[in-house]
Amino acid sequence: MKELILAMTLALPQGPGHPVKVYFPVEVDYPPKVAAVVRNAPTSGVARFAVEQFIAGPTKAERKKGLFSHLKLAGLSDCGGPDFKLTVKSGTARVRFCRTPYGPGHLADYAIKYSLERTLKQFPSIKKVVLANPDGTCAFSESGLPRC
Repeated sequence: MKELILAMTLALPQGPGHPVKVYFPVEVDYPPKVAAVVRNAPTSGVARFAVEQFIAGPTKAERKKGLFSHLKLAGLSDCGGPDFKLTVKSGTARVRFCRTPYGPGHLADYAIKYSLERTLKQFPSIKKVVLANPDGTCAFSESGLPRC
């Protein structure tokens, strides 16, 4: 399966910090078409910042360029406030959502998963991405696996 990354990079004003790419869908398809936007992480916690920016979604200007995100989070956080916990171990990034993540359907769910994986795999230390619901089951998966 060939990946299509559109040649669209929108940059925020550069300043002190660390530039990271955040990928958002521009078309829900299989595979989804995604585009990168550049955001400036204020600290060296670039992977955490990239996930935060993905959850925040595209800016108004980015939405005007056709980027979108169907990611929604429901319920109260079981983490005491944050929307997710991120761990990186042995090349695997595990994002455990603290509120229930969902999208409007299977293709949109795949676009969410694909975009977030692409966002995290930009970092050389991350080779695999696991997305988990608050209860530990796989997020955006029809596998029925009890654990990710």
